[in-house]
Amino acid sequence: MHMSLSRELDVATCRELARAVEAFGEALEAWLELFDDRPDLRLTGRRPTVRPRADADPDEIERRAAAVRDYQDAAAVAIDVAGTHLPAGVNLAREWAGMAAKGAKVNPDAARYTPRSTRRVLEFLVERFERHGGAVPLLPVPDPTVLHRHVWWSPVVNDWLQDKYTSIPNEIPLGAVGAWGQRLDHPARRGADTLWQVLLSPDPPAERQPRLRIPDTGDPETTATRQAALLHALDAMQRLGRTYHDAPTPIGPEQVAGWLHTWTHLLTLLDQCTILPATPEPDTPTPPPPAPPTDTTPAAPGAITVDDTVFAPIPHPDYPEIHLSAHETVRVTTTAPDEHLAHALATAAARLCLVDSEGTEHPDLDTMNNEASHLHTPSWAQVLTDTDGHPFLYVDCQSAIPEPMGATMRRILTDELARTIPDGHAHPLDHDPNP
Repeated sequence: MHMSLSRELDVATCRELARAVEAFGEALEAWLELFDDRPDLRLTGRRPTVRPRADADPDEIERRAAAVRDYQDAAAVAIDVAGTHLPAGVNLAREWAGMAAKGAKVNPDAARYTPRSTRRVLEFLVERFERHGGAVPLLPVPDPTVLHRHVWWSPVVNDWLQDKYTSIPNEIPLGAVGAWGQRLDHPARRGADTLWQVLLSPDPPAERQPRLRIPDTGDPETTATRQAALLHALDAMQRLGRTYHDAPTPIGPEQVAGWLHTWTHLLTLLDQCTILPATPEPDTPTPPPPAPPTDTTPAAPGAITVDDTVFAPIPHPDYPEIHLSAHETVRVTTTAPDEHLAHALATAAARLCLVDSEGTEHPDLDTMNNEASHLHTPSWAQVLTDTDGHPFLYVDCQSAIPEPMGATMRRILTDELARTIPDGHAHPLDHDPNP
């Protein structure tokens, strides 16, 4: 089955796409049955994310792959229409086969839930259209496949389905900033600088500050003027988004369409820019760990409790099988002094950074790098303090914590708290402690 969205989307086409992506999902599930999962949550591309089972017949693998290919073109259009792309704008229907090879861009869990979530979005689009009696369009633009992958993405689609038009102009820059920030390893900002002011600055690259340069026009003055104009337009659209979000103004689908097309144009221009990488950071010696307190009181059995939501995924409110992020920040309520709690959290942080996505705690960094380089591991962990001076723990897991990893991390946290403080209850910290 082959399809392209060559006409304005209507209810019949929407339903046809929903059936196609459902068939694609069923065929993909059948193909995955012949493979063992080897997820790589960082998607480093060093190895496949699935491998054929030892008893799998190669001819049967190919037969089932052919069945997936029958629906992949229509499913790719369905994903573009529904905005259910994977991180970095990856379209599952165009990248599924790469799971079995180096350079994989898709994890098997994402391959399983994306067709279902795509079908649901398409069904909701039809339900919304019929609920309004056709008074609002199915989608804000006739052909959403022409929109940039960081413009028509799940939060924007979700707002559209709920008629929350005033949220859409703020969601678009959030997606764009998140995608470019992740792509360039979260550039450092200074003061009130936006990400765009850092990236499009005329200054040369600096530590943790890469730059973007638009294509050379042949005239330095013209090139500089166009680069400045792109920065001005990006910042203006971002401010506009915050204005509508903070002070909602009645708006309609036509304005939404205008935002989508404007942001698509701006982000397409960004994609054409040359990236000048940040300069290397100088090596700094690691400070010695603080001396442990001498008057600590270990906890009695059961005196330390850790919520199950600590180091656990955060599901999407409408699609629970989709994990938007994870609880990576932990607050501990205790009668112990802050310095005792800080020491317990610091010793926990050192161990937590040695846990891989399969839940194995490694004895040291070299061992983990040798045995689990293909697996997802925390980037770093640090004890921070809130505005009242109380310590809390943050572990950067790139917003992804599989359950085996989370279970081991909760056990480590419990162990280290029990060694140093007499009581405590650990729970996620879901707000910014330093607003």
